[in-house]
Amino acid sequence: MARSKGKKVRYNKEHILSEPPSTDIISELPGHLRETIVGFLPLEDAVRTSILSRKWRYCWTMIPNLIFEDTFVDRIMDKLFEYDDPELKAFKLVSVINKILLLHNGPIVKFSCNFDEGFRDSRIFHDYMDQWIPLLLRKGTKQLVLEHKEVGEFKTLQNFLSSQTQTKRSNVDHVLGSLSNIEKFSVAMEFMQYLAAGRRLKTLSKPLLCLKTLNISDIYLNKLSEVSCLICLIRSAPNLCQLNISAKYVAKGDFKKYQMKDFEECTMDHLEIVTFSYFEGFRAEMKLVKFLLACSPLLKKMSIHSHEDLEKDVALMMFKEILQYPTASSRVQIQHTTPAEIDV
Repeated sequence: MARSKGKKVRYNKEHILSEPPSTDIISELPGHLRETIVGFLPLEDAVRTSILSRKWRYCWTMIPNLIFEDTFVDRIMDKLFEYDDPELKAFKLVSVINKILLLHNGPIVKFSCNFDEGFRDSRIFHDYMDQWIPLLLRKGTKQLVLEHKEVGEFKTLQNFLSSQTQTKRSNVDHVLGSLSNIEKFSVAMEFMQYLAAGRRLKTLSKPLLCLKTLNISDIYLNKLSEVSCLICLIRSAPNLCQLNISAKYVAKGDFKKYQMKDFEECTMDHLEIVTFSYFEGFRAEMKLVKFLLACSPLLKKMSIHSHEDLEKDVALMMFKEILQYPTASSRVQIQHTTPAEIDV
């Protein structure tokens, strides 16, 4: 009996060791760990995990970052190849985004939209943004990234913007006025034009007390509407710590009527870092630099990266002029780099 019992124990050990391990060990992890894993996946792949099993069905609905990048859009557009109408494609795309937003159950820390080709009717996008903003407010969004690229010769964004400028509504206040908890705001491509459209304001209806980082790309500094929008954002963010600006220019003018009085006096008590990219030394840029230096008592560093087309001699003259500007901060360091220096 003892021998047979020993053989039985030995058999069981050998049997256990010879069994293949479970193929779904990861599903046995606690729910919050599964949600963390899903959070590292691209959004479309994260949503797809819902079909793995019941344990995975709702994991994606708790991910904190909803990033609708251009690859996401491309995949959706590939599925809509049979539709020729750009407006219909745009509607289908925002319908997908709406469905994801409605099914999402947790807080949304970051909401990012980066739309490229395939999303040609920006009017639809802007219309739906009016519906998304209140939802993001309730979800406690802290980072908002809005980018929209113009494709080819399509002009419906410009037509829409021109009609918006005739209204009494301020787009920037409509988008950000209700997002008082936002900590980081990034805007690029054509979306700055949308924010600048409508009634101009000195400050937003509600201050952005939590905003620490402001990234503004593709702003036309020789357009008063966009500069006014930028200054409005700066004035409305008393705790702003970092400001990054990348400018673009239209062929006509450099705003010769652009006076420092357009930048009514204000103080940025928390601004520490300012970065200018693709700097070309236009009067509009120089006046903005002068304004920021004069109104930022705690400024530690201002970095100016010249545009690659700017001649070296012109860049040096520009930098020498900037060094003569009065500064509110006694410890600010003003740095200037050229593309060649950056490459090194």
